[in-house]
Amino acid sequence: MNIACYRLFPFAFVALFPTASLAESTAPGTTSELLDCVIEPQSIVDLGSHAEGILVETLVERGDKVKEGQPLLKLDSTMEEISADLARLKAENETDLVSRRTQMEYRLKELKRLETMRDSKTASEKTYDQADTEYQLAKISMAAAEIDQKLASVEHRRAMAMLERRQVTSPVDGIVVDVLMSKGEYVHEQSQLMKIAELNPLHVEVYLPVSDYGLVRQGMTALVHPEEPVGGEYEAVIKTVDNVFDPASRTFGVRLSLDNSDYRLPAGLRCQLKFIE
Repeated sequence: MNIACYRLFPFAFVALFPTASLAESTAPGTTSELLDCVIEPQSIVDLGSHAEGILVETLVERGDKVKEGQPLLKLDSTMEEISADLARLKAENETDLVSRRTQMEYRLKELKRLETMRDSKTASEKTYDQADTEYQLAKISMAAAEIDQKLASVEHRRAMAMLERRQVTSPVDGIVVDVLMSKGEYVHEQSQLMKIAELNPLHVEVYLPVSDYGLVRQGMTALVHPEEPVGGEYEAVIKTVDNVFDPASRTFGVRLSLDNSDYRLPAGLRCQLKFIE
């Protein structure tokens, strides 16, 4: 029976372990009975891509551990690289900005010279007004050049962002479950490229009879015993107690969090657990 069936028919799953029947157990805090459970991954990520194009490189394989932000696949990015280079050159080119700044500074010096001459009656008011107008126009031209420079910088950032979209990275820390596309295949928005299982922490799912509702709460701990050949005993903490019962089986779900920072435990295991105070 797979995990999906377990979720739909938790009571049927419990029947596989008659020695640990939930209907016969006492309060979880005092029972000596082991309760049936399943160890599941925290999440399964079906990885896709915002961009479309030809897949040119796969950087990981099935079973590899990956970190959040780690590059996993690359799409063809020839055009995006060219666009990014052009945008970078425009953003770094300050020739027009320097030219207009120089012109503005010259107009300012000319205006100050004519102001002195006007005060000494050696230059007319009309000449001074004309120099002032030219200075104001130079200031406007300088401001426009500064805006153009900022726009070029933003365009460069945009081009770099488009280039980065050609590389698919991992959204989580986890394990590569499956690689679904190969080099040379065309990737579109609906393509599934890879499956990644987030295995730290693991989720432990257990169903309890309605009579036990109120006897378990967030923060309580339990000892979890994975099935063989894994075996062992591990401590888990209750993170969620369902507030909606399953009317058919008269049970409710409890989710526990199980630390798996060293990836010592696989997911998809049946287990048994016992609550402790």
